[in-house]
Amino acid sequence: MKEDKMENIHLIFKFLWYSVLFCIWGVSCTSSGTYKKTQMDIYMQYYDFIIDSLSKNPSYVCTRTARQMSVATDSVAYYHYLVLLAKAYMFKSEMDSAKLSMDRAEVFCDGAEPSSLINDLYAEIYNMRGNVCARQGLTDSSVVCFQKAFDYRLKGSNRDMLHDISINLADAFVRTGHYDKGAMWYRKALSYCDSLKIPEEKRFPVYYGLAQVYMELRDFTSCDHYYELAARQYDKMLPFEKHIYLNNRGNSYYFRADYPNALEFFRKSLLLARSYPDMIFEEHLTEMNLGETFLLMNQVDSAAYYLNLCSDFFRSIENQTALYYLDTQLIELALKQNNLSLARKRMSEAIQPDYVEPNMQHIRNRYLQHYFEEVGDFKQAYYYQMENQRIDDSTRNERIKMRTAEIDLKYSQDTTLMKQKIFIQQKENEVLALNQTLYLWMFACICILGLVVFVYMYNKRQRFLLQMKSQNMIATLRMENIRNRVSPISFLTF
Repeated sequence: MKEDKMENIHLIFKFLWYSVLFCIWGVSCTSSGTYKKTQMDIYMQYYDFIIDSLSKNPSYVCTRTARQMSVATDSVAYYHYLVLLAKAYMFKSEMDSAKLSMDRAEVFCDGAEPSSLINDLYAEIYNMRGNVCARQGLTDSSVVCFQKAFDYRLKGSNRDMLHDISINLADAFVRTGHYDKGAMWYRKALSYCDSLKIPEEKRFPVYYGLAQVYMELRDFTSCDHYYELAARQYDKMLPFEKHIYLNNRGNSYYFRADYPNALEFFRKSLLLARSYPDMIFEEHLTEMNLGETFLLMNQVDSAAYYLNLCSDFFRSIENQTALYYLDTQLIELALKQNNLSLARKRMSEAIQPDYVEPNMQHIRNRYLQHYFEEVGDFKQAYYYQMENQRIDDSTRNERIKMRTAEIDLKYSQDTTLMKQKIFIQQKENEVLALNQTLYLWMFACICILGLVVFVYMYNKRQRFLLQMKSQNMIATLRMENIRNRVSPISFLTF
């Protein structure tokens, strides 16, 4: 008996000990998870708070973000702040500082244990690298970076940004001339917007992106349709988004040779950029567009003014695409100023990037043809004329192929969507049929249950009545028996 009692005490003590250990472990895990979640929550709250200031006042974002980094105790959150800081540097056109910040963040990710949070950080880094490459005219590199960003985002925990990366990837494909792939990724972005339930007023980047695709394909009806959809949300756009809309819409009129309308949008874009001191890149890009537009309108003085304004900036950041474009305009400007020696000098000093967009090559060839006509070298002038004819034929064929591919992709996506809708409708019909069957069985069960209850209650009532009847009969018989016994005695007594 004593041994049993001691064994029970031992079991109780063992149970309490393991309970305490379990509680300590649970509290430890909970507090650790809460800590990490809290750190990232603080970052996300800060990001939502500061994002609107990124294009308006990136210097302020740099200061505030550096302050947040100084108090961040979680490494992943710290490097998220660092990537945000790199984004602010990019908006300030401080590309070296942006690259340095991204390199530090990537070194951390390379040495960290793989996880969904690390994948999210990788996605932010490569998305930023893609943006920096795009600003420097490195279009092929930007495609690679955005594709990596998308792949990492799929493996991460925060998929709310998938539509943004899809838009960036679409922009990059459009810049490389793959308009069908650009349109595909814009439509993927719309699909993600639907999945994530992103409201209509936040979808305008997709609309002016699709407008850009149709501009390149010279389908100006579709181009204007999507620009009008984007224009409805103009007041809700951030400053850099307004600049993209105004600049690209100006380009659409430029390619139609509608220079007065192009000039109107470029002037609005310049006024916007000059309203924000840190929008340096956007300001000088618009100045270059204005310079070319004035050049095509034979307003040489205005063209010279704007081209000279932007020249030093693009040479300082070594944007190869912009410099090629700028040198092309400066050659034509010298020709329109009847300064052949200056035109010859600029031709000899002009840079030649590894990749040149066909549109820009066409413009350069046209101006070189003009130059050789002016100096009397008609053989070279004819050469550049034939080169442009070849580019026109190639571009026309390419646009037809791209247009066909874009239409095919569009309808294949529509067909896929239709199949999905049909599949969903079939499943809904199956569920409806199952529900109807379920309701029928429930009704039958209720009826059967009601019948069983009725039969049970009826039988119970009948048994009760039979019992009462039996009891009454027994009582009657007893009374009759008593009466029979009493009556003779009464008779004799009488």
